[in-house]
Amino acid sequence: MAAKNKGRGLASNPTHQHHPIPRHPKKPPPTR
Repeated sequence: MAAKNKGRGLASNPTHQHHPIPRHPKKPPPTR
């Protein structure tokens, strides 16, 4: 679920951004 939400959820649900990549360039999201 996490992997799917990373690509699709970000574009589909802008309000469901747990870890915005553009806001945290030095802090990449956890790739499990």
